[in-house]
Amino acid sequence: MRYKYSLILLVLVACLAVGCRQAADNTPPEPQEPAQEEQQKNPAEAIREEWAKSAHATATNAESPDSPAKREACMRCHDGRAYTMQISSVEDLDTGEPVGQDCDTCHSGHGKEVWQSGLVQLPAGEVRDGGGALCMDCHNARNIPDPENRPAPHASAEADIVMGINGFQVEGKTYGSSPHTAVKDTCFGCHMADLGGGYPSHTFKSDVETCKSCHQGIDTVNMKAKDDYDGDGTVEGFQEEVDGLLKTLHDTIEAKLEGGSFTSGHGRILFQDGNGNDLENVPAELYHGAWNYFLVVNDGSRGIHNPLYVVQLLQQSILMLDGDLGDAKQL
Repeated sequence: MRYKYSLILLVLVACLAVGCRQAADNTPPEPQEPAQEEQQKNPAEAIREEWAKSAHATATNAESPDSPAKREACMRCHDGRAYTMQISSVEDLDTGEPVGQDCDTCHSGHGKEVWQSGLVQLPAGEVRDGGGALCMDCHNARNIPDPENRPAPHASAEADIVMGINGFQVEGKTYGSSPHTAVKDTCFGCHMADLGGGYPSHTFKSDVETCKSCHQGIDTVNMKAKDDYDGDGTVEGFQEEVDGLLKTLHDTIEAKLEGGSFTSGHGRILFQDGNGNDLENVPAELYHGAWNYFLVVNDGSRGIHNPLYVVQLLQQSILMLDGDLGDAKQL
């Protein structure tokens, strides 16, 4: 009898095991994580998405009747096709609406030539600067200081500041420059670094993680200055020091104009007296101070591109115009 019960129990256990195995076999498999390479976007797709959100994609301002891409003096940098083919006549281009600086702009034609040669001719002279020369071909002041005709630095004058050229320099003063010029391919090295996606970033924005490769331990590009450069009695972030110097220079120029003002427009620096009348005759040192002011403002980095050069330009401009630097550390 005991043998019979044991046999029945054995059969039940066997059936239970088979049933469990069948149930397990019929259970839908757990979803598998896709392979790492499938999780990551195709680099070309990721690059295009980044580019589409950048200013390069919309630099034409094509919807405006006065788009710079439709002006012969501007089109070679504001229309990607015009740059690629180095066309400066709207009639010669004749391909419909302007396009931004797209893939072809940099990877074919003139753009590819400049990139590979690393050589670019700027208004202030020839620059050999690796891949960054491609950026500098358009991102420069477009003019040199000239107190007679009073041209203004163009917007996005980064090349001049990075390379430490084209600012008005006071005679007898030695001006320094930043080690940033030693970064491989300059602009590319900081603004097109691989941020972990396996491809060069096409947002064209600097990232503090890239800065850390040289400036260990920082958490912002606005690092604390080494000293008080604007003379306000406080050592601040470097960009705040530059902001302070810009304000002092601005106020110093306006004080020399006795309540007048100065602006930049249509490629020129314009001066007005206290009654709003245009001034035709302005001392050269006033123009040179204003040139340095707009050169630094139009660079847009608030001194980060070339800290030493920017502080020297601004401080010496203020002193040239008898402005007050207080107890600022002079470079």
